[in-house]
Amino acid sequence: MIHQYIQERDAEKLKPYFAQANQVFKDQERHFRSDAVHMLVEEHGLVGYLKAHSDQTRPRADTVAVFAMAPNNTERVREIYSGSGFTPVIETLSAYATQDPSASLPNAFARGSAFYHSVIDQLVEQIPKAIARFLESQ
Repeated sequence: MIHQYIQERDAEKLKPYFAQANQVFKDQERHFRSDAVHMLVEEHGLVGYLKAHSDQTRPRADTVAVFAMAPNNTERVREIYSGSGFTPVIETLSAYATQDPSASLPNAFARGSAFYHSVIDQLVEQIPKAIARFLESQ
């Protein structure tokens, strides 16, 4: 049945299947993220917890820098802070960490565990670089 809907390009009938697949991928991503956090805690002795969702939805006076994972997220954070009077550094993580404006992290959504963990490895490398660069600029 779904093949017929695809061939007919019937978006309305495909919506429930898309929603179901999207939820499976979201659940999978949450599992991968949890595994990665546990791995990083063990490997690096980190302390913390996995947040249920993003909380950068309003300007905060105590924020000094925001390093978003994707350019569209960076733009969204800039919109949040626009006109707020607060002036944190707001940059895309890869571009800031590598000082290459075209650098970016690949989107790991629905790409499987190995790919997801390869992105985690990039984060483990880039986050300290971004923090060090930020601190040097202060």
